[in-house]
Amino acid sequence: MRVLIRRLLLGPEHSDYAFSAVNYAGFLFDQRRYADAMRLAQEIASLRGKSLPESHTAIATSLQTVGRSLDKMGRFDDARAALEESLALRQKYVGMHSWLVASSESALGEHFTAAGDYARAEQLLLHADTALRTLLGAENPRVKTNRGRLDALYVVWKRSR
Repeated sequence: MRVLIRRLLLGPEHSDYAFSAVNYAGFLFDQRRYADAMRLAQEIASLRGKSLPESHTAIATSLQTVGRSLDKMGRFDDARAALEESLALRQKYVGMHSWLVASSESALGEHFTAAGDYARAEQLLLHADTALRTLLGAENPRVKTNRGRLDALYVVWKRSR
């Protein structure tokens, strides 16, 4: 509801609305409302170069939500493009040694698992694991999420660590 109020009060191109909308899109994704999450995230991504610079964190985050949602809907080619773009933006604007880059690598690794490219998935997920553990510590929830993605990869790939 707060996101709708911000949209009404601030307008659909305001950066405070963008932050709220990105967070709400993530909530929708977590609720398995993938089409709704994708639509809202696409709305924010469309602000790129208009009211938000492409360096704004909401842009890369919204692209990641778009990609993850598309994956869940079986649209792997479109998902890969959005996830790779999110990763590229984070590499460009926050630097290679940021947990945000590792998080994007993890999401892309999850994509490659779903798409059946297990070797690429493993490469990304292992790199993300090392980076996230170093940057955030072994007990961080993002590290645990990535470890779960690695476990899921090895189950479908029928391999062990």
